[in-house]
Amino acid sequence: MLIDPLKLITAKEPIKLDVNQETDLLPLFLIPINGYETTIKYPSKWLMGKNLRCSVKLETDYSKYIYGNITQLIVWYQNDNNETYQLLLDSDGTSLFSKEYFIDLPLTNYGKFRLEIEMQASTNADIDTSLHLVKTLSTHRCWNTYQHCPVFSCSPKDINNQSSVQCSFSPELSFNCSTPDLCIYQDEVCDYEINCPDGSDELNCDQSSALMSNNTSANELNGDVSSINNLRCSFEVDYCSWRPFKLSNESCFWGMCSHNRGLIRTVAAKSLTQGPTFDHSENPKGHYLLLKSSSKRGRSTGSIVSSTPIGGNCKLVLHYLTNSRYSQVLIRSSDNSSSFNPFSTIEVIDLDWEKSLFTRVEVDLDLSGEWLFLVTMIKGDENSYLALDDIYFTKGCYALSIPESSLLHRSIDRFHAFL
Repeated sequence: MLIDPLKLITAKEPIKLDVNQETDLLPLFLIPINGYETTIKYPSKWLMGKNLRCSVKLETDYSKYIYGNITQLIVWYQNDNNETYQLLLDSDGTSLFSKEYFIDLPLTNYGKFRLEIEMQASTNADIDTSLHLVKTLSTHRCWNTYQHCPVFSCSPKDINNQSSVQCSFSPELSFNCSTPDLCIYQDEVCDYEINCPDGSDELNCDQSSALMSNNTSANELNGDVSSINNLRCSFEVDYCSWRPFKLSNESCFWGMCSHNRGLIRTVAAKSLTQGPTFDHSENPKGHYLLLKSSSKRGRSTGSIVSSTPIGGNCKLVLHYLTNSRYSQVLIRSSDNSSSFNPFSTIEVIDLDWEKSLFTRVEVDLDLSGEWLFLVTMIKGDENSYLALDDIYFTKGCYALSIPESSLLHRSIDRFHAFL
């Protein structure tokens, strides 16, 4: 889901990150006695924001560096809890001569943070330690994650060939934070992201009725209202009510799924060569589901399936982060309790790989008792990966119970044991 510019509220006190190269970004050169690899680090000053989402612009300029090559660039993020992790890694040596990056930053609360730009250089000559290879490091844009009540619903409109924005107040779209006079959009409640400055939008979410169908409609369809929340999963403890699933080549959307390594629950990586260095909640010790490439040329796939059939009309929400230029997520369903075929593809999502934070995706569902499959695919070198995290359903869907003796249930267990 792309961010709607109409929902962005310009921060009154944005982060000031426009740097003076001579005083704010003083390079630190770590030059080895033997060898040709040199590390150049540019630490920024400590910064502070108040519940802001920000992105920064980084522009490098290596035109002064004529005695060697810059082989790798890493942008590190450090907070005042002494947690440090990578936000960006670029090792494409052919394009690092001069480049522009736009980097999304983790949510800033009331703590301090800073950035450090690290460059790996190869040279066999003396280095001029007065070089400034960072041309620009500045705030691109910042916005608050909340706004003053009431929340308005706005949409663009053409009147007499003139573009304008029409806004209206819709109480059902608004959620009041515990902090007086501060609101967020209702669809931002229990979305695994803190939007209210007091965090009240993420309290009691596992029991929240906002994520469930009403009892009457669910009971009429013999559904289990409470069990739909078991499919709400951050993967911090286990797979919740999702199960790993291995596709056969006959069921594979891409023709061949021989490199099927599965979606493996894992803790955040230490380096971006292995996977994201934090989960969707921006916790460097958090967990997510990870698909790693197993072939330089072939496709790698991984899947999970809901443990119960699902009915109703709602949205499936998930979050992803990938460094693969060619990656997809398929949302598929099957209503056949004795076979995994036929599949019905609900949506195919092409993923954006030039992101530093997890991206939210919404998929419309209209189900009448089908099992739901999330199928992922990446294509790239051995360092390519795709991570999924924080999956949930909006109001309108319900889970249906099935007998333990169901053939599909036994088959899923068999595949789970196989993995």
